Amino acid sequence: MTTIPGAAASLQGVWSLWRIAIITQDWKKVRIMPLFIDDQGKNFSLSARNIWDLLLSAEPVIHDYLGSQSSYKRYGYSSRVAEKQGQPQYQELLQEHASQLSREQEKMRYYFAARRKIIESIGLPEVRAYRFRKLEQEEQASQAELQRKAEVIPEIEPLLMLRIQGEK
Repeated sequence: MTTIPGAAASLQGVWSLWRIAIITQDWKKVRIMPLFIDDQGKNFSLSARNIWDLLLSAEPVIHDYLGSQSSYKRYGYSSRVAEKQGQPQYQELLQEHASQLSREQEKMRYYFAARRKIIESIGLPEVRAYRFRKLEQEEQASQAELQRKAEVIPEIEPLLMLRIQGEK
């Protein structure tokens, strides 16, 4: 059980800090989400942020620790709520990733179109045919790389969990 100076006496429950991330072959984006669930099982987003601010500005006082059964139960419930509460952040990360892939694909299209134009304008027909085959191979390799980059691994994990009791 932890008491935070400045916290309202009515503030009792489990506060946790969660890391929500998507990981790809060469990209990792993270969001941090505070979560507060009171003793009745209700989720309070504003209280979660306020507690986080208090933890950053005041020294919490730890009175005792929860037993393993109680900790496990609270963790299970908190993780289910965090997954539900973290959906908007996760969707935002996916959208950022999709935008990044779209920009890369557009750059790739432009690059290969410019290279095609250059190849068309110079050289003997046999040399052009050879360069076009090489360009086609390079383009296929780039497409395969882009496909690998599109594969996403989602992550959500708790960074910190505290049983909070407001200051009396």
